[in-house]
Amino acid sequence: FCAVEGAIQGRPVRGFGGMDIAWGPPGVGWTQSKIYTLLEEYWVVFVNEFEDGTCEYGVAVDGTADFSVGFLVRNRVPQHLGGAEIAMQRSADGFPTAAAITMGTARYDFTTTARVAQIKGLMQWANGAMLQATGAPPVRRRFAWIEYFAKQQRSGA
Repeated sequence: FCAVEGAIQGRPVRGFGGMDIAWGPPGVGWTQSKIYTLLEEYWVVFVNEFEDGTCEYGVAVDGTADFSVGFLVRNRVPQHLGGAEIAMQRSADGFPTAAAITMGTARYDFTTTARVAQIKGLMQWANGAMLQATGAPPVRRRFAWIEYFAKQQRSGA
C-alpha cells in the first residue's frame, strides 16, 4: 500500500494504491498460495486522512502460529512495527463485526460496515473503518477493508 502523486492529462492527482500479488510456479493461482491457504487469517489495509491534512495508512496481517505483519506510514514516515495482533469479534454466522488491532505500540479499532465479496469456502472481504483507539485527530476521509479466513472454513481443507 502506498501514497501516489502525479498527473493525468496534465492535471495533478494524488491518492493511494497498492499491489496485491503472490509469486508462484506457473499454473498455481494466488488462492493456492500457502500464505493464503495456510498462514493468513486476517489482512487489513487502511488509510485515514485527518481534518488537519495529515494522513496515515498501513497493513495489519495476523495468522496462524507466528505469522503476522504490522506496517504503518504516518505523515510520509514508514514505520515497520513487527507483527500485528487482531482480536476479532464475529456475528453468529462468522462474519467479522469489529476488531481490536495492535501493531507494536499502535492500537486501532476496526469496525465493519459492509460485506464485500467472498470466494465460498476460501476467503471473504468486508469494508470498514480502522481508527486509532485513542488520541486520533478527527478523520476527514477513510478507507479500510479486511480479507479474512474463518478457521472453521479451513478445517479439513
